[in-house]
Amino acid sequence: MPRVELFDKYVAIEKAMNVFWQKGYKGTSLTDLTDAISIGKGSFYNTFKSKRALFEQCINAYKDNSINNLKDILHAEKDVKKGLSNFLKINFEYAINDPQHKGCFLTNTCTELAASDETIAQIMNDHYMAMKTIMANYLKNGSELQNRAIKQITDIIITFFIGMTVEVKLQNNKNKIEKSINQLLQALF
Repeated sequence: MPRVELFDKYVAIEKAMNVFWQKGYKGTSLTDLTDAISIGKGSFYNTFKSKRALFEQCINAYKDNSINNLKDILHAEKDVKKGLSNFLKINFEYAINDPQHKGCFLTNTCTELAASDETIAQIMNDHYMAMKTIMANYLKNGSELQNRAIKQITDIIITFFIGMTVEVKLQNNKNKIEKSINQLLQALF
């Protein structure tokens, strides 16, 4: 008879993601994960195979959500300056209103592991490239910008976005970051 999972795997991934987000990959123990998910070690290994496999599932779930949110935000606004502003401000508001100021799960993962883990570095590079591609297509369809300018703008926006998600962790200075977003967009457009 096949084994029946007595928990929702997607809810478990969400719970595990929050543990990794708070403690980092290296700081998270198997006990942290099994306690958060409320399963035993046997069920953990039967379902997720390893801490690393679960971590990569958490990364993929976060990436998918991130990409979908980016598309939704940009497609809701025809004016490209407003659309990019909305992207930065919505993400900023989410991060600044998080009582734990965890920042971005992917940025945290990148800063913790990318220098020492080629697989993680590739996953992060692929994700940020996907974000740039979505932004570039948005800019191509909504502006008169040339390809070179579009590439430069998407590079700057992503670099700013990553820095902003770290800045939120360092200080709770909402006005400073909002001002930086506005100054960035004025400089680009």
